[in-house]
Amino acid sequence: MVMYQTMFDYKYVYKKIICITFFVFIISCNTNSTATKKHKIAVTNDITKSIVINIGGDFVDIASTIAPGYDPHTYKTNENDIIRIAGSSIFFYNGSFLEGQLAELLYNGDTAGYLVSTMGSMDDKDLIKSDYKKAKYDPHFWHDTNLYMIAVNNITNNMIAKAPINERLYAKNEDMYITKLTKFTKDIDLLYASIPIEKRKLATIHKGFEYLARKYDFETVYLQDVTTADLITSESILNFVNSVKDKGIKHIFIESTTSVELKNKLKDIVDRLELDIELVESIYSDTLIIDKYDNPDYNATILHNANLISSTLNKVE
Repeated sequence: MVMYQTMFDYKYVYKKIICITFFVFIISCNTNSTATKKHKIAVTNDITKSIVINIGGDFVDIASTIAPGYDPHTYKTNENDIIRIAGSSIFFYNGSFLEGQLAELLYNGDTAGYLVSTMGSMDDKDLIKSDYKKAKYDPHFWHDTNLYMIAVNNITNNMIAKAPINERLYAKNEDMYITKLTKFTKDIDLLYASIPIEKRKLATIHKGFEYLARKYDFETVYLQDVTTADLITSESILNFVNSVKDKGIKHIFIESTTSVELKNKLKDIVDRLELDIELVESIYSDTLIIDKYDNPDYNATILHNANLISSTLNKVE
């Protein structure tokens, strides 16, 4: 299976639906955008939703297309998603084809004025280039908290542009959130700094941690490229495990969205080869931890990953 190789059978119908629904709320936005403090916003994934919640608080009504905890790379769009986002003044998506099949629909629809990429304000020098098919850049920017803060500013500015009546609220919330993230980043930096440089080797299921690796000087080994939608064969798993062994890596970090079937195949190959490699669960690559209010929690996720990686790699062998 190759990601984005074909469009689903109802591509023409969906394009018409998205064009019509966005046309409907274009009129609504032009007449009512400053008439109410409740700001209707559509988002695709956990990461974008976490920012909108922190900036908008109780003054945003969020429609999400990808359910919390769901792997966005393997997402398949449906008509209900298109209908759900109609009526929102703005639709935030990650970009660089993180959103699976939904990306094809969005990029082919006549909706450019109402779609905003979370990565849209980042410079080329900030982003890691990718050779993977249609993805010009690696989409997993949020594993670098500094890039996440750029995304916070980008989303805040676009929210203010669509709902200027809420400008003071959004600007104040952004200031508080950036202050919190700046302090938080220092704590995360200390956790990764505690890992000796010779132990900074990270083996994961897919190429989802390159921004983290760049920031903290990790060597990475991965089974899949920047998407989890590619076909995995027994041969590719064996090659991955052998690469992990050859680099002297003792741990493979299993991602929260990794299937039980894949985990079992990995374990079977490691056991059959009698390798001293531990499968460590679970690291969050494309989704966030959900808090007690059923909202994605960025800080909790990044802290969890940092604690798991640092405690695992700092084990006395």
